[in-house]
Amino acid sequence: MIPASRVSETWNKIREQKETFITARTKAFRHTLEPFLYLLPAAVVFAGFVFYPFFKTLYISLFLTNPEGEIGRVVELKNYAAVFTSPEYLNSILVTLKFVILTVPAELVIGFVLAVFANVQLKGIAVFRTLYALPIAISSASAAVIWMLLFNPGSGWINYLLGLRRPSKPWTTRRRASTVHWITTIRRWG
Repeated sequence: MIPASRVSETWNKIREQKETFITARTKAFRHTLEPFLYLLPAAVVFAGFVFYPFFKTLYISLFLTNPEGEIGRVVELKNYAAVFTSPEYLNSILVTLKFVILTVPAELVIGFVLAVFANVQLKGIAVFRTLYALPIAISSASAAVIWMLLFNPGSGWINYLLGLRRPSKPWTTRRRASTVHWITTIRRWG
């Protein structure tokens, strides 16, 4: 017969090994899986609002639909062929390219020059830095209203400063092509 003290020692060793194993396993769980469990609710919401609509749109795009959005017959990739060959789509690509060509290089150069100038130690540079950071403080909607007031054909400050009374110059609606140029000018400022 095994003495009770020996059984008790063996039992305590088994319990310690089990606790050590559980503790190590808990630490491993906390270091590997626990962060993902915290991210799980956000990932589910993100998937519900981003991935589901994206894949549903891809699925529906393979069908003809009626004005109510009900799915009709399968047309496979004919919808995409119709879009990519339409004149409206090609014009939108051309306008987008024109916008990028007019905006990106100018923004890079202007931003670099202003950043270098803002880093120079001159008397009164704090005023320049304040004006430089002003577009960050103004919302896009407020900036749009300010630009609309500046370019207003009847009472805009641009016409007043240039001495153009009546007939006023319709800055933003004069030609269709000029709209892209005004939008890129406004975009560079903001």
